[in-house]
Amino acid sequence: MANPYIPFAPLQRLRGSLVLPGNAALNVTGPYLAKRGITLAFSGDATTGYDVMTGVVMSQEPYVRVSITIYLVKTTTLATQWKLAMENNSLLGNGTLRLDAPTLTAYSLSNLAMGRPGDLDSGGSSPDFPVGVFGTYYINSTLYGG
Repeated sequence: MANPYIPFAPLQRLRGSLVLPGNAALNVTGPYLAKRGITLAFSGDATTGYDVMTGVVMSQEPYVRVSITIYLVKTTTLATQWKLAMENNSLLGNGTLRLDAPTLTAYSLSNLAMGRPGDLDSGGSSPDFPVGVFGTYYINSTLYGG
């Protein structure tokens, strides 16, 4: 019988980051993150199946929409930078997102923009400054001949 033990790499809490080459003042790294860090959610299917008389015809999608929530520490100047950017220009451009697992490669994201800001607690018991970002994650690269 094969060894059922699978060695797991540790999570790197400070690895989470969002780098925005066109908006370097908004780059997010571990020291600016609150305990919740960064969350990434996908919406849409990687493949759509269309019913036909005798089965299902598959059609790969070229992208899925992503929603990111960044939990900044609200007492940092970076939180202020994000607030000012939302007030001035909510378009962010392209970016690279890294999560806490060192075994996952980075996500290259396109057409990022600020979305709905998160709820702020001013009761003195939460350091979170949640920032909502959404954009495009291109998938199924073979569709492009790659």
